[in-house]
Amino acid sequence: MFGKRYVNDLIRRSAENAADKPIEAPPTPPGPKAPANNGAKTAAGRAGGKAAAGKGGGDPAAARGGGSYDRLVADADRLMSRGQAIKAEKLYEQALAARPDGVAAITGQAYVLLDQQRHFRAIDTFRHALDLAPSYGPALFGIAESYRARGDKTQALSAYRQYLSVSPGGADAPAARRQIKDLESGGNPAESGEHAAAKSSDDEER
Repeated sequence: MFGKRYVNDLIRRSAENAADKPIEAPPTPPGPKAPANNGAKTAAGRAGGKAAAGKGGGDPAAARGGGSYDRLVADADRLMSRGQAIKAEKLYEQALAARPDGVAAITGQAYVLLDQQRHFRAIDTFRHALDLAPSYGPALFGIAESYRARGDKTQALSAYRQYLSVSPGGADAPAARRQIKDLESGGNPAESGEHAAAKSSDDEER
C-alpha cells in the first residue's frame, strides 16, 4: 500500500514538471491598450500542474481556452501537491463541469483515487484520460504507478516505457527508469504484504 507521503510526492513532481517550463505570455507593449488575449495566454501557460510532458503530452481541451477551467485545475493541482486531496477533488469536479473532456482534470481525479488507494478506479480514470489524449505523460505515469500498486508487472512496465517514449526528460522519468529496472530484475509489488493488503481493499471496493 502506498503511503500518502509517497503519493503526494509523486503528484508534486508531476506539478513541478509543468512549472519548470511554463508557457510565457508575450510582454504587454507600453501604452494604455494591452493585447486582449494576454491574460488568457498567461493562464493557459500556468494551467494544470500536469501540463504537456514530451511529444503530444498536452491537454487537447486546453487549446480551446477557458480561464475558469484552467484556474480550477491549477488550484486543484496545487492542493494535491500539498496533500489536500479532498479539497482538490472538489475543484477537479468543478473543472469537469465546465469542460467534461478536460484531460488534465480527469487525470487529476485519477491521482486523487491513487492517493486514496482505489487502484481499480484510478486505472479506469487514467484510461479515460488516455482515450482522449493517448500521449498525455502524467496519465501514462499515473496508470503505470497504479498497475504497479496492483501488482500487474506487465502492464506497469508497458506504461512506464510508453511514458518514457513521450516524455524522456520529464520530471517522473528518473522514477520511471528506476521502476522499470526494479520490475525487470524481479521485483513484484504484489508479493509484499503492503500491496496484498491494498489489493484486498481494492477488491472490496469493486
